[in-house]
Amino acid sequence: TYFLLMFMLRGMPFIDLAHLRKSDLRNRRITYRRHKTGKLMVVDVPPDAMRLLQKYRDKTDSEYLFPLLHGGLFMEEHHHRYQETLRHFNRELARLMKQLLPGVSVSSYTARHTWATLARNKADVDKATIHEALNHVDEQMRITDIYIDKDYSRQDAANRKVLDLVSFKCPE
Repeated sequence: TYFLLMFMLRGMPFIDLAHLRKSDLRNRRITYRRHKTGKLMVVDVPPDAMRLLQKYRDKTDSEYLFPLLHGGLFMEEHHHRYQETLRHFNRELARLMKQLLPGVSVSSYTARHTWATLARNKADVDKATIHEALNHVDEQMRITDIYIDKDYSRQDAANRKVLDLVSFKCPE
């Protein structure tokens, strides 16, 4: 569920999802600061994500939107709890993937990578927009390239055209 939410919320990193506060959600919008960069993020919550969010949100008096972290911890305890939660999340993802797609490796960042790759290669979203959606700081624009799996289909098509021009026999 959290993996789906991260994907639906524009590839939100797990650390940001885990640290969302109930006060960050207002009128189907999540407004928060990226944990890594401190930059402001404003994310519209799509209807399907809102249904998941309502179902899995923390219903206690915790300040956090999801029951992943607990408030009132000292900084060192808080960091340890987050690391423990992230490891558990990644282990559960790996266990699930082993059942569904053996041999396919998945981590918390797969939602982010997948969002960026689909945006670029299937939805024709320009790189600058993806860069903004991922909230990479200006000097990190090249990092956006890391999140976008290269689509080599044009190069493959060009190679087929070139090879069609040449007649040769492969040795047996």
